[in-house]
Amino acid sequence: MCNNNNIGSYLSHSGGSTVSNNTCNNNNYSIYIFSSDSSTVANNTCNNNGYDGIHLLSSNFCVLSYNLLQENEGYGVYLLLWSDSNIIHHNTFIDNNLGGSSQAYDDCTDNYWYDTATLGGNFWSDWLEIGSYPIDGSASSVDLYPLDEPTIYSTDENQLDFAFTLLILVFPLLLTRIILKKTKKLQ
Repeated sequence: MCNNNNIGSYLSHSGGSTVSNNTCNNNNYSIYIFSSDSSTVANNTCNNNGYDGIHLLSSNFCVLSYNLLQENEGYGVYLLLWSDSNIIHHNTFIDNNLGGSSQAYDDCTDNYWYDTATLGGNFWSDWLEIGSYPIDGSASSVDLYPLDEPTIYSTDENQLDFAFTLLILVFPLLLTRIILKKTKKLQ
């Protein structure tokens, strides 16, 4: 599902479905969910797409978790028009919407940007490790419990390549953060 002129993976009018273990790179939209309530989007890699990583339109009660959303020109996750009561947690957002104020967008109501049971949010590469993480959009949503480290999903044999790739991509970022923290303490 790479190098398409439009959408890598498209789900329409398919409530209760699961979109998982996909690599969707270099498309306009990586994963597009339309009118598909109670669906799960998990363990996907969405890199270098022209617009958004995961786009929900008119889809309620969905769970988006353990996805890598990296270097998408638009937002990592975009919730629009009647996409309410969704839970977005344990995703890794790295350098999406560069130049913007947030890596995600929420124009809907009652969406949670963290797991309500464990109070674990998402990893945001641009989070300053102070307070919550603001989400763009009219909903004025926030991730109340941003994570300090990227989330690596399932480690079964098919996922080991993803885990290794994620470590290679994220390690320099984490090392820089540690050095900056130590430098601040010394000052």
